Amino acid sequence: MDFWSATIMLILVLDPLGNVPVCLALTGSLSPQRRNWVIVRENLIAWLTLVAFLLFGPWLLRTLGITDPALGFAGGAILFLIALRMMFNPPHRIMPTEQHLGEPLVVPLAIPLIAGPSAIAIVTLLVSTEPQRWLTWLGAITLASAVTLMVFLASQPLHRILGQRGLLACQRFMGILLLIIAVQMLIDAFETYWLEHLPALGEG
Repeated sequence: MDFWSATIMLILVLDPLGNVPVCLALTGSLSPQRRNWVIVRENLIAWLTLVAFLLFGPWLLRTLGITDPALGFAGGAILFLIALRMMFNPPHRIMPTEQHLGEPLVVPLAIPLIAGPSAIAIVTLLVSTEPQRWLTWLGAITLASAVTLMVFLASQPLHRILGQRGLLACQRFMGILLLIIAVQMLIDAFETYWLEHLPALGEG
């Protein structure tokens, strides 16, 4: 996987367009200046979280004894389930008409809305598969986070222009793309497992 493939995959997993209503609901009671600051701050926290797993994720997997094929199967399965949910059964979204007291701090905007389990799993998978390319994955995380930040900052006009139906259509289209990536990851993981165990089967 190259830089652009990783970036696109991360953008699809972060799903900034699908999370626009949630962002509006969580920041709708704030002044425009404060709202922009909160969005920047929460995106920075999410970026730092993903970078932390980029740096320490492989150590955690080695400690747990998780192999690359197992991680590939798990990552593909996670993406597959997320894609199906995005396409056919979108998760419940907090509607922008709901009022929230105060402003979000780390939870739920930064974690788990942006840096959720799926994004963390993908980042860990990327760096564990090709640890020597960690700078490439860092760039992909940064660009995907920047796209998410820009979408969140423009969430109000986007919601007015696209509406709820338009945002849902975009989310389902991204789900289709994510489903294709998930299937490819599962195929790659199966090929890796098969190549690793084929000599042992031949000897047996």
